Amino acid sequence: MDSGNHQPFYQVLERSLCQLGNTKAANQFLHFYIFLYMRPTLCDTFRSLSFLTWDMLAKGRSVDCQIGEETLTDINILELKIRHSSEIYTRTFSTTQEGSEGADWEWWFTGSSKKWIGFRVQAKVIDFETNSFEHLHYQNKNNPLSQCQILIQRAVESSSRLIPLYCLYSNWNNSPQFTSRYANYYPVQESYGCSILSAFAVRYLQSKKRKPANFKVLRPYSGSQLSEVQEPHPQPPPRKR
Repeated sequence: MDSGNHQPFYQVLERSLCQLGNTKAANQFLHFYIFLYMRPTLCDTFRSLSFLTWDMLAKGRSVDCQIGEETLTDINILELKIRHSSEIYTRTFSTTQEGSEGADWEWWFTGSSKKWIGFRVQAKVIDFETNSFEHLHYQNKNNPLSQCQILIQRAVESSSRLIPLYCLYSNWNNSPQFTSRYANYYPVQESYGCSILSAFAVRYLQSKKRKPANFKVLRPYSGSQLSEVQEPHPQPPPRKR
């Protein structure tokens, strides 16, 4: 099926999903259908990966098995490379490189304009025991700068002036403190399985010694509209040989 023709159908399904009361069976049907049987757009794939990430974290929570951010990152990046190799380029960093760059990976996106836009991304996963992002404000004791400060500095000072972001792998167990705060934005909670948060917002929270409790500052993968925040580059990123 042509990807240009299925978007209205997808929107109808998503509205129906909200009306069904956000049942797990309806969620899985919607996103696995698009992921497996149609030619997904990049937005569709991001949306599906958010749902799959949420579901994987839910399964881990149910058996008291904390899933690491590295596992989730590898799965998400693999699927993006397989399904959208011509639209997105990903450069991952080693543990040593992460220490100096403040990022887990670098992202470049392109579209019909053939221009590129780049990001540096640091991933964090929710801690099941505390229901918070325990390492959001991580700082190496041997470095005067926090990880967030390094991420911002290295991104904005790069020759390409990349955009610094956090990707938060999220899941919560129908907690009222969460649901009342995101309901007016993206009412399907699984959309927050992979959430985007500005590194500048994290820096502000760090200065206040706080972590994100209000989901107004989060955007799902598929709703983040990343391409609107900076002028695209005319040339693609340098590739590894």
